[in-house]
Amino acid sequence: GMSLLDLELFYRSKGQRVVVRVLQQYGSALRGSGQNAISFDSQNRVWAVTGEGAVRFDPSLFVADTVPPVISLDSIVSGNKSYNILQKNWFSAEHNTLSIHFHSPVSELLYDNITYRYRLKNNSEWVTIGNQNTFNLQNLASGNYDIEIQALKDGMISETSVVTLRILPWYLSAGWILSFLSMSLAFGLWRNNKRQVKELQAQQLEQARKEERFVATQKSAAQELKQREIELLLMQKEQEMDDQLREQNKLQVQAIVNQLNPHFINNALSWIQTRVWKDKEVVEMVSKLAENIRVIFKNSKEKKSYHPLKNEMILVENYIFIQKKRFGDVFTFEIINPEFIEQFGDIDVPLMSLQLHSENAIEHGIKNRDDEEGGLLKLSFVEENEHYINVIIEDNGVGRAKAHEMDSHGTQQGTKMLRDLESIFNKVNEYPIYTQLYEDNYLINPDGERYGTRVTLRIPKKYRYEC
Repeated sequence: GMSLLDLELFYRSKGQRVVVRVLQQYGSALRGSGQNAISFDSQNRVWAVTGEGAVRFDPSLFVADTVPPVISLDSIVSGNKSYNILQKNWFSAEHNTLSIHFHSPVSELLYDNITYRYRLKNNSEWVTIGNQNTFNLQNLASGNYDIEIQALKDGMISETSVVTLRILPWYLSAGWILSFLSMSLAFGLWRNNKRQVKELQAQQLEQARKEERFVATQKSAAQELKQREIELLLMQKEQEMDDQLREQNKLQVQAIVNQLNPHFINNALSWIQTRVWKDKEVVEMVSKLAENIRVIFKNSKEKKSYHPLKNEMILVENYIFIQKKRFGDVFTFEIINPEFIEQFGDIDVPLMSLQLHSENAIEHGIKNRDDEEGGLLKLSFVEENEHYINVIIEDNGVGRAKAHEMDSHGTQQGTKMLRDLESIFNKVNEYPIYTQLYEDNYLINPDGERYGTRVTLRIPKKYRYEC
């Protein structure tokens, strides 16, 4: 190619090199030029002698490209998947090799005169990559990165574009460890509960056989006495069946609560804290998780499936803290009227009733969003009347129907446990409790698409959690 130096600007700017590159796309025609192989004719046209012949350049026909260069960020590619650079800025430890893609508008003069360079902000020298509009970052360690990118054209430099990335530490990608511990705990409790049910059924069968033998021995008695004894026996049997049903309900409640009994996980968390004590963020996360486990274990040990609303809010806020540490600021959490908790915080609610719905909102609603708007989880409280308070949990996620289409619905074991507890306790209460009153797709975007989920929990102010 051929490059021009603007001497007037060069001297005026005290030595700044202002080079304009021309004929770059036709560089093959200028190869082989030797020293002193350039000359000017009478019309100030430039002649260059090359191994392929003579080439003429007329400066009077040359139009300089004075439009400052601009750079636009396009996407981040990790593996075989492309992400919107304005939406995705955090990656797991196993996806730490990335490529950054960008472009500049095509010159109206069709000049091929733009090159690019990049560097890690305040940490390295510029790396020039020519006219390539992509570069790779390999094997990034966990941490935060600010990557600066510039476009250069004929001595002009574009404004610096910055790409902010976060590579998550390995322990935030190891969710399978807690899943494995939870599954092991649930399986052990399920086997123990199954054994208890079988023993109870065997006892009931043996008792029924004894009663049948007792009735048979009374057949020799007088008819009137026999009739009275049979009536008495039926009354006793009905009472015993009521007692057995009540006992069975208690066992079922205890079995549900036992599924939340993470006794041995405390030891595992203490071990993890001793291993990562230098990382304050990890220690704080483990402490929040351990506090939730202690609250649940205390209720399990006391055979209680309920606790005050203020204690349930501790579980919710600790869970939200952990999720925000895992995923960064991809969502916000709001409590609309926290003063309500101070006024009604001693009202008993089912254990983990608010936490389970908050978890479903994040895991299956907010996490599945793919737009630029951030996620929002909102809790509000309303005193409905003299008998009820309402707890309203809202999210702007994709909605339950779309989450199900995306195969994001979990085992639904938590909501099933809440339904079982409602069924048992509502039988002995004048004002029933409802923890799963859903309102789907209550929001609508400018394109007319509906999304979001709102669930209302109607909690009686006075409620007996007993069989």
